[in-house]
Amino acid sequence: MFKPLLPRLVVALFMATPHAVHASESDPGLSNEDAVKIIATLERLPPRHYHVIHTFSGSQTQKDGFRHHFAKRISFFGPKDKQNTTRTLRHCTILYTAEYGWFLQRIDRDARGLFLEISSQIKGRVFVR
Repeated sequence: MFKPLLPRLVVALFMATPHAVHASESDPGLSNEDAVKIIATLERLPPRHYHVIHTFSGSQTQKDGFRHHFAKRISFFGPKDKQNTTRTLRHCTILYTAEYGWFLQRIDRDARGLFLEISSQIKGRVFVR
């Protein structure tokens, strides 16, 4: 009596897990030009200062256990900072959401207080206060 229901229940439970959702979605592509644009926008320097060496696809798990399913680890030549534009090998992890596309973010503070700056593929530069 319960045998016909068991396979359906197993399939339903599998489809309800995040792994099934992740497996059904494909990795959205990120070109080197888009990666450079995102990095340059966040660092407020012209894109000509950056050159992508490698792009590695994967996922990222945060310290609290939250998992980003789409992440790109970018290795690139770029300036250390605005004052010292000597190029050095650097790395960053760019994450993906449907709202922002590929994006980088950082927390900063100014005279008005704490804010989050997001450099995204879809929305460009966004400030959240």
